[in-house]
Amino acid sequence: MARECRKLICEAPDDGRPMIHFLSPTVEMMNGSFFKDMREQARKWITAQINTFQMQQNEHLCQRYLRLSRYFDIYGESLTDSGT
Repeated sequence: MARECRKLICEAPDDGRPMIHFLSPTVEMMNGSFFKDMREQARKWITAQINTFQMQQNEHLCQRYLRLSRYFDIYGESLTDSGT
């Protein structure tokens, strides 16, 4: 069980610290096509948040969403090619 739980943790793209890996293939297998649809919606929402906080010059929140965007860049795209 510990091995399966470990699959739900990855290194953060910016600082290498452990984080919940919600784009993990293990999570995707649990949710199938619903997961893929939600992932695409989440990506659009993240981009909108970055744009909003950049316009508002809210550096703190902009950096948080940029970090999340980097996570999607690194871990999200590989799932698109996984055949789901």
